[in-house]
Amino acid sequence: MNLVENAIRYSGKESTITVKLDIAKTKPNGLSINSWPAMCLEIKDNGPGIDKAHIGRLTESFYRVDASRSKEIGGTGLGLAIVKHIINRHRGLLIIESELKVGSKFSIYLKNYKK
Repeated sequence: MNLVENAIRYSGKESTITVKLDIAKTKPNGLSINSWPAMCLEIKDNGPGIDKAHIGRLTESFYRVDASRSKEIGGTGLGLAIVKHIINRHRGLLIIESELKVGSKFSIYLKNYKK
C-alpha cells in the first residue's frame, strides 16, 4: 500500500497510476535462483519522475528527495525503507526505475509459492 500511496502523493492530480500483478516473464538480475518463478507487482505512474541521482538512496531511512516539501507532502521518510526491509525478509527484490518528466515504476519480485 505504501508504494501506491506514494504514487498518489507524489504524482499529482493529472497522473495515471497503474498497479499490475503477474508472474514474472523474465528473471531480473539480483533475484535468487531459489526465488524463481516469481510474482511481480508493479506500481507505475506518469508523474514528474525521480532524478537518477536519488534512486539508490530512496530506500534509506529518513531520506527525502526534496526535504523542503516535507511539510507540504507529509510522511517521515521511512515508508520505502520499511517496504525494502519486508521484501528482503521474504528474499524478494525491489527494482526502482524512473525518468524525469516521464514517471516512475516500482517492481516487487516475490517467490511464487504453490500449494
